[in-house]
Amino acid sequence: MSLGRIWRSSSFILLIALGFLRPLGGLRAQIDLGGTQLGPKPLLEGLEVPWSLAWAGEDTIFFSELGGRVSRLDLNTLQRTTLLQIDELARENQSGLMGLEVDQNFPQSPYVYVAYTYYNPSNDIRIRIARFEYSADSLVNELILKDDLGSASSNTGCRLLVRGNDLWFTLGDVKDRDAPQDTSSNNGKIHRIHTDGSTPSDNPYGSSVWSMGHRNPQGLAFHDSLLLSSEHGAATNDELNWVKNGGNYGWPWVSGFCESSNQDTCDLFNIQEPLKAWSPTVAPAGIDVYRGTAIPEWKDHLLMACLKDQSLRVMSLNGATVVSEKTYLEGLIGRIRDVMVSPDGRVFICSTNEDAFGTPRLGGDKIFELTKDYVYDPPDFGGDTSLADFFLLDSTLVQTRILADHLYIPWDFHWGPDAWIWFSQRDGWIKKINPEDGEIQDVFKIEEVYESFDNSGLHAMALHPRFPLVPYVYVNYTYSLYGARLVRYTYSIQAETLV
Repeated sequence: MSLGRIWRSSSFILLIALGFLRPLGGLRAQIDLGGTQLGPKPLLEGLEVPWSLAWAGEDTIFFSELGGRVSRLDLNTLQRTTLLQIDELARENQSGLMGLEVDQNFPQSPYVYVAYTYYNPSNDIRIRIARFEYSADSLVNELILKDDLGSASSNTGCRLLVRGNDLWFTLGDVKDRDAPQDTSSNNGKIHRIHTDGSTPSDNPYGSSVWSMGHRNPQGLAFHDSLLLSSEHGAATNDELNWVKNGGNYGWPWVSGFCESSNQDTCDLFNIQEPLKAWSPTVAPAGIDVYRGTAIPEWKDHLLMACLKDQSLRVMSLNGATVVSEKTYLEGLIGRIRDVMVSPDGRVFICSTNEDAFGTPRLGGDKIFELTKDYVYDPPDFGGDTSLADFFLLDSTLVQTRILADHLYIPWDFHWGPDAWIWFSQRDGWIKKINPEDGEIQDVFKIEEVYESFDNSGLHAMALHPRFPLVPYVYVNYTYSLYGARLVRYTYSIQAETLV
């Protein structure tokens, strides 16, 4: 066994050693559909987290990158042209330039729509939905359609979809669990406006809100007349939803399907159940519907890019029922952020291994086309081992991933039954972190903890083996220079704290 450097010498960084598993041999380099063989052919590399792909006609793709750049890719020459660089950009963690859509009548209607984050005068991150005009290889004449929308550095949503004179956009809950069920808040919602920024008269709440109860919707597409959305769950229950006018999708009261424990809530608030849910989570991102003829096996199927399990999923739908699902490209190109189907049936995907939760690969992020009879030979692992250390176990590379940094001396940690990692800090805080998106929640602060430079403070922490059925949390801490205590607390599920 070859062993890479496994721990970085810093008490301010929490790592999880199972953050990335990649088989080193036996990866499928093709998508085998029986009559059709496909492989991901790289078209462009060295990108900074490509987020959205849009067909612009005449063998041309427009795409956005999280760092603020919109570019045009000529598919005949593979030449890239920068159309826009957004300078007024809040680029933190997962925020930046995200959604991008081209007008349905482009180029006759030369409009390009984008979603990006910026700082307001109070230095808070906000979201803006804007329209630009395409002229002479540039995007000009910005028109702000929606502004001052609540944001944070993650759980932002920000996928766009244009159909006719309507523009849909998604906003995540930005880690505010009250927002999705609050009709006065824009967050945790899917919105519809007209492409000039006005509000349709038949929206359900007299505002731009179309549906509510969402956590972090990451994909939008029409399958026939059904508006579909892919959505990130917390630690369980990623979802594919049929998004209805005025629908309530349950978050944070209900995640996934209704069951006996939450049926009363589902009935009282008419919660809309997903068409499909995934546990363990797969982190679904962009979606599109295959309407071409070049790949007949996928006719009318829904294609879904996935980040966490690094795959492309293809689903057959019969109305609002998912009939079948198949998974392709597992781990081959890394995290897949978006998928786009051209009118003539060509399929394009983009990798985002340079994002906050990815593992960098040689050549950086890329745009690929699924090409007949192409065999993709992935480059050797080229991660930044100064940030992501690794074990090599026979045929499996186990890569560590930074979940959070700038913590205050984390001391002990345990896996909770809620699929969060509970940990103690020397300053007296007990916290927990979601390993899927890095969200940290404060659980309890032990005020009487005595801390000094001699390593006094809050140290060991343990959850009862039957936690939370037996709701005990055990901690050991110093209360004076020479005094220490072993204490048992009781966890209140309702209050989400220790008592």
